[in-house]
Amino acid sequence: KEKVELLREVFDRPSINTDVIVGFPGETEEEFLKTERFLKDIKFAKTHIFKYSRRRGTAADKMPGQLTEAVKHERSKVLDEFDRSNHRAYMESFIGEREEILVESEEEIDGRKYFTGLTKRYVQVAVPAEELPGASAVNSLVKVDIAGFCGEGYLLGSLGKDKT
Repeated sequence: KEKVELLREVFDRPSINTDVIVGFPGETEEEFLKTERFLKDIKFAKTHIFKYSRRRGTAADKMPGQLTEAVKHERSKVLDEFDRSNHRAYMESFIGEREEILVESEEEIDGRKYFTGLTKRYVQVAVPAEELPGASAVNSLVKVDIAGFCGEGYLLGSLGKDKT
């Protein structure tokens, strides 16, 4: 927690992410609640949540306290809700700002064509295809104004008045 706070003091909205395994053998309800409180408090930009998957022949396979799939599913669902809320809040913090993106591909979102890419903080942005010059836009750096959300998981970018 101290390291995350230090990073946030030094850098402007760093994209701090983590991975969490839920349902590892022996994980108690108390331990899960501690993890839940920690994630709620830290508010990572993105949390990758994985349910422990038993693999025959591993040390964990022989450990006592194997949790049921139902428990692992429920715990994963709880943490996933935090992640969606935290990730959306993180993305929302860029609305109204100008960001540079690396254009990576052309995609269709809700029936419309966009060029999509990432900011330096790994935020996904979609720019309407008609604003960029065809396939030559891929692998280019483009400055865009962030106007809001676009589909699931993207911010909507526009070249705005500058067109650069």
